[in-house]
Amino acid sequence: SRGGASLMNAVIEAPVTTMPLTRLPMHSTFVLTAGQLLFDAGLALTTTCNVPVNYLLHAGDAIDATTAGALSSYRFLVQPWQEKEALLDHMLARLSAAYRLLPTIEYVEELMADS
Repeated sequence: SRGGASLMNAVIEAPVTTMPLTRLPMHSTFVLTAGQLLFDAGLALTTTCNVPVNYLLHAGDAIDATTAGALSSYRFLVQPWQEKEALLDHMLARLSAAYRLLPTIEYVEELMADS
């Protein structure tokens, strides 16, 4: 029941995966700043350590650069799309090869159904 009544008034915690052992963030915004090596190492460690993955991809990470006022203080919003595209493609290809990708709401609904 996508967005059903069971979730309407609920507070749900869906922890975002961090790199095992180091607990470094490995979500897309951080990887766009730190580079592909961080993502590849993080994904290898999650696989090796059998850690479930809840990967966070911010919508803002997939848009072109903007110079709109306060938004220009966010590094990922001043990077042109051409600089981000290859890394985002790499991340999505690696994640989709290893996992079933789905929106957070569906992930949470599955967690609730299993509990």
